[in-house]
Amino acid sequence: MHKRTVAIVLMATTTFTMIPFFWQWINCQYGRHLYADWSAWWSFGTFLLAVIAACLTWQEYHAARRPRLMVKLTKSYRRLVTGEIAESVHFFAENIGGSVAVSVVVQVSPGIPWPLGSHPAGDVQERMGTRKCSYLAPGDKITLLGADRGGFDAIAFDRKSPIQSVSFSYSDAGGHGYKEHYDIDLKDIAYISETKVDG
Repeated sequence: MHKRTVAIVLMATTTFTMIPFFWQWINCQYGRHLYADWSAWWSFGTFLLAVIAACLTWQEYHAARRPRLMVKLTKSYRRLVTGEIAESVHFFAENIGGSVAVSVVVQVSPGIPWPLGSHPAGDVQERMGTRKCSYLAPGDKITLLGADRGGFDAIAFDRKSPIQSVSFSYSDAGGHGYKEHYDIDLKDIAYISETKVDG
């Protein structure tokens, strides 16, 4: 829930609760005795609170159901035939939302140098800067970089490449458009969200 929404609800609740006290103060201040049906007032307040709660629940439901793209960085370990362990790193965009994202465009700046950038066949760019995908179901991924640790470190510690600015534009099935942006420091180990071990 957005902080702005919480602030509005708190202000409305406080105002509603304080009105009877202001009413009593005004009556005392000016010597008036205006009648007010406060039991009806509190009943209306309870109804209003129920309506606000229903609206917020509906808003949260739709927010959970919409597509949402996020950048992730993972590393995995694979045991070689020789008994050695090879480490690889994967940098990808994943739909962590509850519905399909369509017409997905991922823009990466300054971009991932070839051949490490995951790219469509025949793409002759020097760097992978844009990836397009017709749709991305919940849990599906677009790989932006897959490399062994040596290749990854060559990019992460290249002064032109360590900070990657990743922007998404996409729509949901209803045609509503969304945009998101992440700045990822490839040298920051904190971005590595999970570690997989393959036998």
